[in-house]
Amino acid sequence: MATNWATNITFHDAQTLHPRSEAELASILRAHPKVRVRGTGHCFNTIADSYETVVILDQMPDQIVIDAAHQRAKVPAGMNYSQISTYLESQGWALHNLASLPHISIAGAIATGTHGSGLGNGALHAAVRAVTVMRADGSTATLTQDHDEEFYAAVVALGANAIALSYEVTIEPSFQIFQTVYGDLPYSLFAPKAVEILGSGYSVSFFTHWDDTAIGDLWVKSKLPNPDLFHGIQAIKMVRAKKVSNTRAPPVEASCTGTSWAALEIRFG
Repeated sequence: MATNWATNITFHDAQTLHPRSEAELASILRAHPKVRVRGTGHCFNTIADSYETVVILDQMPDQIVIDAAHQRAKVPAGMNYSQISTYLESQGWALHNLASLPHISIAGAIATGTHGSGLGNGALHAAVRAVTVMRADGSTATLTQDHDEEFYAAVVALGANAIALSYEVTIEPSFQIFQTVYGDLPYSLFAPKAVEILGSGYSVSFFTHWDDTAIGDLWVKSKLPNPDLFHGIQAIKMVRAKKVSNTRAPPVEASCTGTSWAALEIRFG
């Protein structure tokens, strides 16, 4: 049986359907009194589980439409961040933020308020300016941030009010991210300056060992190269870059001292 990403939840679908068109999806909704839509099953709780019919949108049309003049892109809800960011990068564009794992679907991430990273960056749903949904009767509607009161309820919706078909999201010119790891950062140094430290890059993560040593690694991602010393802590040699590829390809070995760089679509999250 299917499980979530962490394998701590086993799904109980009566049937799992993968529609290939809006017409097919509408017919499923009309034929079944209860339908749960599942993204890529990353949640650690039972929100994506059901004993009824489950629909997964990964076989729906996957065309991305870019509006360069307004810096927007219309993205199918069933696509994952690897597919989306790879295509946008090929066209010279990028999202402002990404999920931490490449296989996560944009609809699942947005509907659950997934965080992304970076103090100055909005969570993943912050990029949405419009959402096209299908209601229980098979009808569709496009809700925009500027004109529809229902918009916000339809974005971080937990799958409760309608099925997202596509999103119009803001995009920006593609950019590179430099990543530096500073090892053995004492918690005593981090704690009193947490906001300052976490705001010192485009995205900053602190990984503690949660033991008596209270030592952790600080991962700083910036649009410009980071210094070799950070609050007196030396950048360390990285044996494997954190996310060398945002695809399903095996990680590529990387050997560098302190800082490595890559395009946003293969580095971020």
